[in-house]
Amino acid sequence: MIGIPVGTARLDAAWRGAIDPLTADSPVNWAEPFNGTRSEARLKAQFHEPILADASADLVPGAPAKNAAAGDNEDPEISPAAMAKARKIYEERCASCHGEKGNGDGPGAFAVKPKPRDYTDIDWQKTITDEELAKAIVKGGASVGKSYMMPANYDLRSKPEVAAGLVHIVRSFANQ
Repeated sequence: MIGIPVGTARLDAAWRGAIDPLTADSPVNWAEPFNGTRSEARLKAQFHEPILADASADLVPGAPAKNAAAGDNEDPEISPAAMAKARKIYEERCASCHGEKGNGDGPGAFAVKPKPRDYTDIDWQKTITDEELAKAIVKGGASVGKSYMMPANYDLRSKPEVAAGLVHIVRSFANQ
């Protein structure tokens, strides 16, 4: 049949007169209109996050909400297994831009504008809370008003102890 895209059963049904042509391209399931498709909208719907009424609410459940500027220097209670996982994630995901030593000089840093954050900068470390770091790690740089080039790690939403381990790793670079 001419003019009917391959694989569009609803449009084909409209062509045959089985359904109303005006609704042929509308979703069958209004609750999940992108179900069964691989569209960007479906991906966004999959990672939809509710809007929090209180911006100061804990964004990563279980993550410590310390502030480096407040003088909180004690290490959070993180299990050795979670720290091992956090180190592995840093090596696999973060070090490519932020570098193995946190200097912002990883092999992928040349392609990123603005340049990745230098975690060894003590002045910067004093200006950001652990809560903001955890939010940037889990939800991406754009979630805290930074570069959209830093990707989100949505898989860490269900692993707050690992996210806290990554925050601890970022904080540890200031001591080098």
